[in-house]
Amino acid sequence: MPRETIDSILEEEESVDVLLIEEEEEISDEFELYEPCMSSPVVVDLSVYDIRSSEELHNSPKRDDAFELLQEEYDVVRIYDGELMNYDDTFWCILNEDRYSEEVSRSVIDGSGDMIQVHEDSDDLIFCSDDDETYIDSCAADNNDVYYCDGCEEYRHSNNHNFDNCENGGDEGNGGSTFDNSSVASEGQKMSKYARDRGTMSTTFTNTNGMRYTFGVEVETSGGYVPTSEGNDLNVSAVNDGSISGKEYVTGVLVGDSGLSMLKKVCDTVQENCEIDSQCGIHVHIGGATFNRRFTIMATHLGLMLQDEVFEMMPPSRKRSTYCKPIPTKHKEMTFKNYKEHLADLIYSSCTLDADNNKKTRLGRYPSKRYTWLNMVGYSQANGHNTIEFRNHGASMNYEKIRNWTLICMAFVNFVENNQRRIWEARNLPGGITLDEVLHSALGDNLGGQVSRYVNSRKDKFNGAI
Repeated sequence: MPRETIDSILEEEESVDVLLIEEEEEISDEFELYEPCMSSPVVVDLSVYDIRSSEELHNSPKRDDAFELLQEEYDVVRIYDGELMNYDDTFWCILNEDRYSEEVSRSVIDGSGDMIQVHEDSDDLIFCSDDDETYIDSCAADNNDVYYCDGCEEYRHSNNHNFDNCENGGDEGNGGSTFDNSSVASEGQKMSKYARDRGTMSTTFTNTNGMRYTFGVEVETSGGYVPTSEGNDLNVSAVNDGSISGKEYVTGVLVGDSGLSMLKKVCDTVQENCEIDSQCGIHVHIGGATFNRRFTIMATHLGLMLQDEVFEMMPPSRKRSTYCKPIPTKHKEMTFKNYKEHLADLIYSSCTLDADNNKKTRLGRYPSKRYTWLNMVGYSQANGHNTIEFRNHGASMNYEKIRNWTLICMAFVNFVENNQRRIWEARNLPGGITLDEVLHSALGDNLGGQVSRYVNSRKDKFNGAI
């Protein structure tokens, strides 16, 4: 073999050896940690736990220890859902007791007057439109001369508002026990005077324009109490509710003109004995409709068309409340072909309707999807009320306000049952369907006109506040 050939082979082998040696020397225990939520990558060394890649980090049995090291040495933290982020891009929410991304933070004022960060969906925050500030609780609001006004149904600043000229709440109570006097007439009592007096049966439906839907109202309070002696004369129960500081007064199943008469007695009695604040609300249940999947599809589309208008007649706090959220706009895409996926998400927090997610499912007492302003979870599960619930009316004990809102809720149900082609055709049209059309369709020109004027007065009252 020629000398030059031998030399070339030797050079090649020598080159390979050199490359292998250099590659060996470049091996390191450090690796670049870059998760989707991180604003910038971080070079870390987790070899003490035999972890040399992001994939090994998440699969390692020692990952919890590794996470502690990441926070101590590299300022990398885990947020509420387990994602890794740079420390400077996160905050600790003292209300939810967890760490979140800065993208979901809201600045609020605490009891010391300091500005702190909390999660944007934190419950029970107090917003004052007068100073455009949000307070962490009523104590923080009080410290800044911000107080709840019953007449405005909002927290107001004392520098901007004369509280004496508004309809402030009734006398303060000093205790009281929970009572339940909301029984429904038995079969043998259907048309008895007892049943009519209790509002559970009615021979006339003039004030509902002939609509025979049943209804029930929940009035939340922040203090005071209805004495048992007065509650015994009412078709109502006083129950505890963890979301408010006072009692919640829940009517029995009411119907027709006699039901509205009982509702007035309940409202007047609660107003005489209790008080409210912006953390309270009114919930109305409507029953007696045909609650099937077609109804749910149509109610969702009508709700999407009306919800901006409905929230315009509410105090600003109701749109910010996590207890009556707007219907997600993604459900505008629901059709009769893909409705299973949309209804599963809207009601069951699932991907599709199946053997585990249907009307025979038991969802528990407080399923998360019930906290939409239009709550259809009740009639969509085995252990719920066979009603549709409207959750977004602000705190009130005033009969006229609650009566009008109850009629609006009835009109909504009536329109869904009787105008499904109109809803389907209008769902993608500019303007869609208005609340005025719904009211006149269900309540007629006279009563519908009255309620429509009430709606407009509410919009004017809260104009520009949302």
